[in-house]
Amino acid sequence: MERLDSLLPEKPGAVLDSLRMINPDFLTKYNRAYYHLLEITAKDKSYVDFSSDSLAKETAGTFRKSRNKYPGLYSRSLLYLGIVRYRMGVIDSTAYIPLKEALDFLESNKEDNPAIQYFCSFYLGMIHDKNDNPGESIDYFKEAIFFAEKTKDMRYLFTAKRDLFWAYMKAGEYEQAGESLDAIERMPDLSELEVQDVKYAKAVHYNALGKNEESLKMNLSLYQDSRLRKLRASPSMLYRISKNYSSLHQLDSALEYALGTVEHISDTADVLNYLYYYNAAEISEKLGHWRQSAEAFKTGAALRERAVEKELDTKIFELEKSYDKSKAENNALRYRNQNILLGLLSIIFFMLLVFGLFARRQHMKHTSTKQLLEKREYQVLSQEKDRIEKKLIEKEFMLPLYKQISQRNAKITSLLTDLSTNTYIVRNPELQQLISNACGDLIQSALINSEMFITDDKFMKFTNIDKRYNSQFNDSEKMLLVFMSLELDNKQAAVLFNTSESSIRGRKSKLRRKLDGLNIDLAGISAADRQ
Repeated sequence: MERLDSLLPEKPGAVLDSLRMINPDFLTKYNRAYYHLLEITAKDKSYVDFSSDSLAKETAGTFRKSRNKYPGLYSRSLLYLGIVRYRMGVIDSTAYIPLKEALDFLESNKEDNPAIQYFCSFYLGMIHDKNDNPGESIDYFKEAIFFAEKTKDMRYLFTAKRDLFWAYMKAGEYEQAGESLDAIERMPDLSELEVQDVKYAKAVHYNALGKNEESLKMNLSLYQDSRLRKLRASPSMLYRISKNYSSLHQLDSALEYALGTVEHISDTADVLNYLYYYNAAEISEKLGHWRQSAEAFKTGAALRERAVEKELDTKIFELEKSYDKSKAENNALRYRNQNILLGLLSIIFFMLLVFGLFARRQHMKHTSTKQLLEKREYQVLSQEKDRIEKKLIEKEFMLPLYKQISQRNAKITSLLTDLSTNTYIVRNPELQQLISNACGDLIQSALINSEMFITDDKFMKFTNIDKRYNSQFNDSEKMLLVFMSLELDNKQAAVLFNTSESSIRGRKSKLRRKLDGLNIDLAGISAADRQ
């Protein structure tokens, strides 16, 4: 057993194969517990999924009885009981307690086992991180670094320092995160994958500090590395580059990488896919690519709905998995030495009772959790749908206006061209009358006809003013209310109304008095309009 134990760090697969050739039923109680501890350790190091903690729990119980004789094996069995539960997705006290107990046991018995102490501290930090306790996770990651230095294992040291960096980032302590990152970069002989991890961490850190150019350079470097290694670029990498370009207001490049993100989606089940489409939609909108934006928003909304359903199923599965599946087995063992008939009847009764209570409890949890999540996600999707519909309406509203402005400018240019080429206007009454008529026609055609753009329903959607107040406003006031809800400034409104900024300010002042008189609060009026 001890020889197999020594091979575990480097050859866990070979150890697992050797253990399969041994029948544990023929071993002593101690050796059988040792056998199971090696089996659990080898499976963990071989990344085998665990479906139950019964074996780890039984092994820890066996070594507990001889913990003073075998302190290293006892603390190690507690460590792997915590690891097995963590690998099963358990991040509550049932995973936390054995890890903390192992750490406290070694400390109280003055046992120096840096490897076990490292893993205990590291997983305690991970559990606190999963439970959004960044302060506690930072403390345990620091302990993990201390024990990793004692083991002189650079893999342990790198992992602990890297996760300490992410804990600092999660806590918003960017200065300490930068110091942690500097310490990682000073480590010698980093592997290629570790260098990639450092670059990614630096890109995120630069982005958090608002250093968008440095973040972009680091993300582009990661992208170039993947191309040199002939690896397919991940959507998340292209998404980060797109976001960097957006922050730098380089929208053409941002759109290029945003569309590349969508094209490189390989895992269609990834719940984050909708974010990639939303990013492409928002950038397309800024560039005025309305159709492309609308299509991306539509696809993103559908993917978001699927993500919500998947998240709901995952939550329910985690609730089911948290049930202690070894309860019935433990009860059966507890009564095995009793009278066979009485024991059998007791076990059957107990199992039926537990199953009934569990089924009822799970049904209630499933129903209440599903209803709560469905209601919350429905509200989110409903709000998102309303936002997208309003954006589409805004586009339909603004495009005819800009077209009309373009036509007005074309007529003005034509008229000025005619005037600039004729030097006898005053002397020629017929020409003067022609120019006068043309100017009159120009002014008339430049007037905005609100009935072309604003129906009662659109007016209510833009301003949130109830239909019963429609008769209180004339067409010009309705148009100005819509512009105010869209947060157009005075200069923009003056261009659209073909008047001066002072005239717009006067109209707004008069309109506000009317709103106050009708006891109407227009949420769309910006702070600048209220001054």
